[in-house]
Amino acid sequence: MADDLPARISQTLESLLLKQHLVPRVKRDAAREEAIMQFRSHQVNDGRGTTAFYGALSQILEETETFSGYGGKFENYVLTIVCVTPENRYFLFKSRTQGAPYISELPATRAKLLLKERFREYDA
Repeated sequence: MADDLPARISQTLESLLLKQHLVPRVKRDAAREEAIMQFRSHQVNDGRGTTAFYGALSQILEETETFSGYGGKFENYVLTIVCVTPENRYFLFKSRTQGAPYISELPATRAKLLLKERFREYDA
């Protein structure tokens, strides 16, 4: 029985490590899929009633993920996307598991500063 103790300790530690790393990973992947779907379906009209932004037609130029979780507990996921529309308008889109999405138009000069060598116009 005493010979099994190191093996049991090893199994327990391995199980705890899997819970801390794999469970949040699965939830993070699901949150990412949901965030991308939210981006693709998001639509904003301007004051004239025309579409200013439609995620399904926009091209993603940069993505940044922020994830928080500890001890196997998933807490928050934020996906930040900088994209360009077919009209060469640049937008910053943030999708988060806690709260509504955020979208803001970026002037081309600001987008160029943020994106550096990844800055480009819409690729038709």
